[in-house]
Amino acid sequence: MAVFHKSIYDPIETKQDGHRLLVTRYWPRGIKKSAVDSWERELGAPVQLIHKKKSGKLTKGELKRLYIAALDREALERAVVLARKGTVTLLCTCRDELCHRVVLADILERKLRRKKAVRA
Repeated sequence: MAVFHKSIYDPIETKQDGHRLLVTRYWPRGIKKSAVDSWERELGAPVQLIHKKKSGKLTKGELKRLYIAALDREALERAVVLARKGTVTLLCTCRDELCHRVVLADILERKLRRKKAVRA
């Protein structure tokens, strides 16, 4: 069980990526459906957050706070179930680390660690 994240435009690494989960509100341009295993649009960044990031007026702290506040809990739980089954790579169109997928990966990793601690 591992959670990775990268841009949808990065090369596919079949053995390492595991389940490729697209976490964007809108389908990315130029990407075929076969490039992902599933799509959770509800885990994408809210439109207001996207606009704020594109304006260059978004800090890492703001990104985390705004994304978590808007996070769809049911979609998050579906991603947790998926991650418990094996490796998941979160994908979106961003090419930098100031991205909601980084926050989401952190949330999923913490939930997975918490579950392991309860079992031990």
